Amino acid sequence: MKTDLAGQIARREIVPPVVTTATVLSAFWRERMSALFPGETVLIDTKAMGQFSQIIAKIGEDKSLSAVAFALSNWAAFRYAVNLQLEGTAICPKVPQIGVILRHRAILISMMDACN
Repeated sequence: MKTDLAGQIARREIVPPVVTTATVLSAFWRERMSALFPGETVLIDTKAMGQFSQIIAKIGEDKSLSAVAFALSNWAAFRYAVNLQLEGTAICPKVPQIGVILRHRAILISMMDACN
């Protein structure tokens, strides 16, 4: 029987017993993006690795993996909330980007807290 580990992490049902590093977060990102957005190409460059490191530093090692999982699983709702905050002609992309999660992490955290 196959378990939805990423889904369980997103719902905070389990906390993986791993140290969250940029490498772990990027591997998780790649796996979830291919599962949730199969037509999209996932390229992890040095900029993205730096953004994963910033996510860990700003959200915390204990919450960063579940925050990314939540953002990916709930991208439409997160995108809508971000678009409400943006001004002018700026819009949140239809496909998840780690930079958007990093920039709007306060919205993400408030959405996660509201779901608990």
